[in-house]
Amino acid sequence: MQKSKTFSNGIWLNQTPVDVSIKNPDAELPYKEVTDPGYNLTIVQRCDNRTEDLTNEVNTFSTGLVLSTRIGSHLEIIPHPQLYKSGYMLVGPLVISPNNKDEIILPLLKYKDAADLELPFAAAILLVRETEYHSLQVEGGKSDRRDEFKPEKSARESRAAKGRGNHMF
Repeated sequence: MQKSKTFSNGIWLNQTPVDVSIKNPDAELPYKEVTDPGYNLTIVQRCDNRTEDLTNEVNTFSTGLVLSTRIGSHLEIIPHPQLYKSGYMLVGPLVISPNNKDEIILPLLKYKDAADLELPFAAAILLVRETEYHSLQVEGGKSDRRDEFKPEKSARESRAAKGRGNHMF
């Protein structure tokens, strides 16, 4: 197992602290130009010890980084514009939850017969977002706050009880 290095104070992205652990010595910290809306995220290694990428299949790539934010924010990973030009698409976007403990792995679909990516390659853009917390309430279902929601018989349950409407929709 490779030794990882953790930045004790992390880095700051968009005024939000992000903890960074480096799992691969070739890993590159996220970076951006002043005018860029997000941070370039670089892939540095193919997963599964592959030497080439398979066309029309998902190929996984490692960033060599573990990134995590604090409660109240999360990270989103979207494809970099140059990725599509290279014959690949990001299977996503991906959302990284607060207190993430896993290495960031990017699943890329090679959609056309093109040259394999030369690593390192800035394949994605990392965005730091504030998290909005909501409670999902479904008619006739359970609520996150049981004391505020009393289930009633829905029209679907009434039809099912009469022997009609046993369909999913």
